[in-house]
Amino acid sequence: MDSIIVSMVLTAIQYAVIFPLIGFNPLLRPVNSDSLQALSGILAVIVASALVGLAGGACYEGFFVNRLGATPGKMIFSMKVVRPDGRPLSLGRAFGRYFAKLVSTLTFCIGYLMVAFDQEKRGLHDMICDTRVVKPVDVATPAFS
Repeated sequence: MDSIIVSMVLTAIQYAVIFPLIGFNPLLRPVNSDSLQALSGILAVIVASALVGLAGGACYEGFFVNRLGATPGKMIFSMKVVRPDGRPLSLGRAFGRYFAKLVSTLTFCIGYLMVAFDQEKRGLHDMICDTRVVKPVDVATPAFS
């Protein structure tokens, strides 16, 4: 759910802001692959898109988890991200959890599969940031000590 929301917003930002800033619009102008200028434009779009995606994803996850305890996708399933004692995450830890998720992804998603084998159902990113994903009932009386 969160990926769909973030992708839609970031795609709109990329088309509205990034392409015009660097003078590249793939919808209006065909690219001549022999041209060094066209190749540099494509490279600039790739780098700018990656940076916007990274910053946008980090802000989305960081601010929602810090302010509300969950992203909209987690809220749909009545889940929250908390510390082991049930406290909410600081802004820094919420941002750190986003980047730790990148580590879980870069390990061929083994970091996510670890949930199936951990007694507390934590992924690698939860272990790195010392967080838990729980149902709201669990937040009032955490089962972890």
